[in-house]
Amino acid sequence: MFVRRIFAVFFISLSFILSCVNVSFSANITIVHWQHHFEPRAKVVESLIKEFTQENPGIEVKFESIPYDTFFDKLVTSLSAGTGPDVFQIPVNILYQFVNQNLVLPIPPDLMPLSEIRNTFIPWTIRMSYINGKYWGFPTDVQPFMLFVNNKLLEDAGLNPAKAPKTWKELEDMARKTTKFTGDKMVQAGLNVFGNAYHYYWTFVYQNVTKSVVDPKTLKVGYNSPEGYEAWQFLADLILKYHVDDPTFLTNQDKFALGKAALDIHEAVYKGNLDMIAPNIKYNVYIPPTKTGKPSTVGTNWVYVVSSKTKNPNVAFKWASYLTSEKAEKEWVIKTGSMPSRKTLLDDVSLQKDSNMIAIFKAIKFVRPLEDLDWDPAWEIREECFQNIVLKNIDVKKAVDLSAQKEEALYSKKFQK
Repeated sequence: MFVRRIFAVFFISLSFILSCVNVSFSANITIVHWQHHFEPRAKVVESLIKEFTQENPGIEVKFESIPYDTFFDKLVTSLSAGTGPDVFQIPVNILYQFVNQNLVLPIPPDLMPLSEIRNTFIPWTIRMSYINGKYWGFPTDVQPFMLFVNNKLLEDAGLNPAKAPKTWKELEDMARKTTKFTGDKMVQAGLNVFGNAYHYYWTFVYQNVTKSVVDPKTLKVGYNSPEGYEAWQFLADLILKYHVDDPTFLTNQDKFALGKAALDIHEAVYKGNLDMIAPNIKYNVYIPPTKTGKPSTVGTNWVYVVSSKTKNPNVAFKWASYLTSEKAEKEWVIKTGSMPSRKTLLDDVSLQKDSNMIAIFKAIKFVRPLEDLDWDPAWEIREECFQNIVLKNIDVKKAVDLSAQKEEALYSKKFQK
């Protein structure tokens, strides 16, 4: 269901690699590794397995890359039955559920102390993995949301693609000027909203709501507030008032990659995809504009975790550590487009080979992490809110309040509060 969420691989310090392995692996030991399928990542894992097993005779890593649509059901069922993988990846937003169900192991402090974790990783990438005084996973597949700008389409509209919009108002003006109709039929969208609407309602809400969007202690949401209504109203106006995109225009197609949308908010990894599928499009990448012009965006990441049912925790952590060494993290950046989670790599100029990568790396410092306590089910609720507003013309406050009620009920049921 979510090609857009096909992201994941996690990072940990080199010191952890050295400290967590104080055992001899003379006997053959097999570690099972699962992640959802994404071809570039699968190839990197396979390459790292070859290196790892050559350096560690007696250890075998069995890797399974599972289609996204079946990944979570298969994972939860197998873990509950005690037959699941030793190491696997999940969105950090569902980690709390796995901890609550005793499905994963915490990172032992004698292997990587809390202070070392905090000194190693960018703060927002580990915020959601700190539960009950422990860290339960290592951040991977770091994705700040960015604004992509088609240079030619802006130039055709008399705009300067080198000048990034700083405010919502500037974004609105730019989108309106680059939207084109022939009669009443759209032929070019200003914004590719309907391609992946969550890119917009996540970004605008997390930029504008100052309190918790989801509070893990109370399980209450904060977007049913004046700031939240304002963010949803801005998105609604872009569609209903200014008509910068239309659900009937190139439905289920990537309008930006087709050169039929001037602007698009997307995860940073989209840059790699775009370079492959639309190499002729010249574009710039910027941090998304905010209401006030102060830099801010939303970001997501996944985590690598070790199963509580693993029979070989030391070996499992050794493999996870190998995947997340600084050398491996550079490989993930170069070959998959995932951003680094390590503080030291933010200043690595070898990873910032063009102005767009420089902009993405800079944006990482201004990210607010997604606070949702679920993944697809929470997305479905907010997607329904979006569709209620822009397709069914339901009042913004009414639609948002209904969404908030449903999301709080979801969390209450999952965590039995």
